[in-house]
Amino acid sequence: MKMLACGELRFDRASIPAELRDVANWPGADDGALSRDARNVLLRRIQAMALFVDGHTSSREIGRVTGLRFNDLYRLFERCVTMHEDDRIFGVRALMPYTHTRAYRRSAAVTLSHGGVKGGTSGAVHPASAPLSGDRALD
Repeated sequence: MKMLACGELRFDRASIPAELRDVANWPGADDGALSRDARNVLLRRIQAMALFVDGHTSSREIGRVTGLRFNDLYRLFERCVTMHEDDRIFGVRALMPYTHTRAYRRSAAVTLSHGGVKGGTSGAVHPASAPLSGDRALD
């Protein structure tokens, strides 16, 4: 059985708290703007998480039923239980295709290019300075 490391804590599916075992109680997601394909992805992920947290269905069987890989189940669960800025878990919102559960954070040091070569500074501008970019800087 795979165990996840969460800081100093380790847990497996059997140790998921009771309050997280019912996906219907998780914060929901508005799927109204999703395409049919994206909605199908969302529904398969919800089904997979419901089976995952109940603990009675093997990971292999969840994968067979939903088409999700073993490692995706644990990755998606970690995303679902990540805290949202509204002080609740992301829940089903984390299962929406292309949803980010954490802000972008540049990991590499910024190195300036020389000799007319462009690139290498993506994400170097701090978000607080974003309103000053473009035409607004001239106001």
